[in-house]
Amino acid sequence: LTVTLRFSEAGSVYYERDLQCYFLQFFYGNLSMAADFMFFIMLLLNTVYRLHGMWKAFLQSKLFLHLLNLYTGWEWLMIMTGWWVLYGYYMMMFSWEPALIDALKPVHYQGWALGPSRIGEVENLFEKGQVAAEGLASLRVVVAQYSIMLMFRFFVSFGSQPRLAIVLNTMQNVLTDLCHFLIVFVPTAFAYVIAGSLIFGRRIEGFATITSSLGTCFRIAMESEYEWEEMSAEFFGAAALWAWSFLLLVVLLFLNLVLAIILDIYNETREKSFPGEAIWETIGHFMMKGYMFRSWVPDRALEAKLEEASDQGMVDTTTLEEHFPGIPDVQKKALFKACRAEMRWESGKDLQKQTLLSVVGSVMDALDTAHDTVEKAVKVDAKDPLSTWVKPLKGTEEDNQHNFLLKHIATKGGKQPSFEMSAPIIDSYSQSGPEWLQEVWQLLAQQRRWIEYTNWNLQRMQWQIQQAVESRQPEMDGVAEGPRL
Repeated sequence: LTVTLRFSEAGSVYYERDLQCYFLQFFYGNLSMAADFMFFIMLLLNTVYRLHGMWKAFLQSKLFLHLLNLYTGWEWLMIMTGWWVLYGYYMMMFSWEPALIDALKPVHYQGWALGPSRIGEVENLFEKGQVAAEGLASLRVVVAQYSIMLMFRFFVSFGSQPRLAIVLNTMQNVLTDLCHFLIVFVPTAFAYVIAGSLIFGRRIEGFATITSSLGTCFRIAMESEYEWEEMSAEFFGAAALWAWSFLLLVVLLFLNLVLAIILDIYNETREKSFPGEAIWETIGHFMMKGYMFRSWVPDRALEAKLEEASDQGMVDTTTLEEHFPGIPDVQKKALFKACRAEMRWESGKDLQKQTLLSVVGSVMDALDTAHDTVEKAVKVDAKDPLSTWVKPLKGTEEDNQHNFLLKHIATKGGKQPSFEMSAPIIDSYSQSGPEWLQEVWQLLAQQRRWIEYTNWNLQRMQWQIQQAVESRQPEMDGVAEGPRL
């Protein structure tokens, strides 16, 4: 306990009491000791990791650029502050605490029998206590600031989790709008602070100074509560105008505007960001990864092999097992589940409210065009079905040397039909691959058989139509009739 006395020129006496508590027992149990030990281990590992990064940058002749990185500088600031905290713990355990206990023992032993002859022991106790109290007060401030630094460091770590990254990205994206908002808000709020100090400062302690008026206005804005009877005791009209306009403008308008800005940017950020897995799924994934660490395939190895396999086509479980024979089933299911979720998000992210109307309009336009084409074809076919199917072209001298069946036939739309069999299709997935792929392959095989059957019937129909046209038109447009079948 320190009591400081001050004397004013008018003869008044002022005093200040400074009470500093010092606990002679550093650890309060095994849990406290385990928490401090874990902090030491994590700080040591982080220091080794950062030193390794500096060494790699030094070998690549990039040490200067590495140290100029803002993130690297922030990491080293936290590391140095952490070691300073550990140094304070060391001084408490092995310097301040033993010295204070040794100075306290003779005084405690004498008890109430202390006399003038023991004044040196008492002064020594106060000296040791002063050193320990000042050191503990400084350490307490450093630890408080260090906890805030760790909070900002956790924000960076949260970016690796998709759901938490949405919150972090919202905080980053909202900074620009908040800066513009503060340009309007700060002068307005400061005007009310000065006006409150001028109106109520001589009667109310909370408005006596600009600093206290700022704190009082902030409390009113957060709590929406104030001492109306005390404020309106003098200058009722001015007090009412100040209080009501402050509540309407600052409390209702500006504070709600901040919430609207944050919510709007959060919704925009969430729509543009991949949702990913929930935090409990991430925790379960890490727990499973730690449990199966012997057979778990690292992400870097998976990424390297999948990039090579992507050039060969689709990657399925069979391909994955060929490259990684011992990969756990849990990891395979989690990998394909994440791929399906990302594919769904990629396919649906462009279907927003702004583009949905244009997509619907495009589909309706295509349907109208198809409807007009089908309606026209139906009307023409009803009049002359044969003319809509076959329109023989005018023959040339080269064409006259060949049979009519060998001439080119112009179908509706100007496309030339081809009934030639393509190269044989290799069956690759009807017996292997995922179940959905086998089903699709079997459906495609059935479709190919139906197309072959349709081509055969179309070819027969072509021969029949050509024979019918040739028999009904012995001479077309001056071209001699070709040889009959």
